[in-house]
Amino acid sequence: MRLASLSGCGAALAVTAAAFGAAAIVVGALSAHRLGGGPLVDIGLAYHLPHAVAALAAALAAPLAGPAAARLRWAALLWLLGVLGFSGGLYLRALAMVSLGPVVPFGALLMIAGWGFAAAAGWRLAGR
Repeated sequence: MRLASLSGCGAALAVTAAAFGAAAIVVGALSAHRLGGGPLVDIGLAYHLPHAVAALAAALAAPLAGPAAARLRWAALLWLLGVLGFSGGLYLRALAMVSLGPVVPFGALLMIAGWGFAAAAGWRLAGR
């Protein structure tokens, strides 16, 4: 018996989150063995992998979350966009000496907003 299934946006979020998780491992390996990216890459990775895992968990849990499903999908989307801005911006700065201006702090704000949506989902599931 199938309790819930991923479709459309949820499936795309789950696949993207899993790809982001794999990308974090690749960046970490390249940095450790070839690129020598330094502290900016380390900071990017410290936020990249946990947010990829959180986004995957939220995307997979959304079909089971009933009235909180949309909030979980928003959390996953914001975390993934935040990883692109925050970690991606740090990687570019460290490895290509390219600065994208306010993209890094904006990415951080997106990650924070994602945690707000996750909290709202928890609040909704608690019946509040």
